[in-house]
Amino acid sequence: LSIEDLNYRIPLLKNLISSYSDSEFKFIASVWSPPEWLKSNKALKGGGRIRGVPGNSWFYRKYAEYCYAFLEAYHKYGLDFFGLTPVNVEQNSTALKNQNSLEMTTLHQIEFRDLDFGALILERNPSWKIKIFNTFMNSSLQHYGNDFKFYARDYETTKPSKRIERMKIGNWYSAEEYGKRILKSIKNGANAYIDLSLALNLYGKPNYCGFMGVAPIIV
Repeated sequence: LSIEDLNYRIPLLKNLISSYSDSEFKFIASVWSPPEWLKSNKALKGGGRIRGVPGNSWFYRKYAEYCYAFLEAYHKYGLDFFGLTPVNVEQNSTALKNQNSLEMTTLHQIEFRDLDFGALILERNPSWKIKIFNTFMNSSLQHYGNDFKFYARDYETTKPSKRIERMKIGNWYSAEEYGKRILKSIKNGANAYIDLSLALNLYGKPNYCGFMGVAPIIV
């Protein structure tokens, strides 16, 4: 685990749980980029793919072990995750030059989930229930799930059958559309959404990439 995990994230999550002991929390971890040595571009930023193919690659196996080790480390601190996304932005991530990113096709996400990470869980801890959320897809096997990850421009092509929605709106003018799309998604069967940023300042920050973001709460 990183210094940020030990000094900030873990204490924050524990404080949240203890402060609202009568509430149930479900945490989802999202990998933006695996270590450089697992990737084709040998860099955290600028996209790049896991070397090899799922189910038949030492690199994909190590990526599964990397994800498992993270979840296991948090478990030792009494924190368990409801789900995990193996990739943050799967498409056009080469354009995200200043952001940790990984390219992974929908098919590779399915295969990684079933042949690598899922197989590792069944091998090491068969009773462990963890949902593997995948972006822009609609499939699930056993106790692995699917993610409803969504950008404003993609709404009309999004299938109502998907259940969890993550939204990221790119400008202030979209604020009104933001609310409309949430309501429309709920009407079509979505029961939750996860926002990239909960609160930002008037300049759309802070974020480590330095770009201007948008959030439902501006302070």
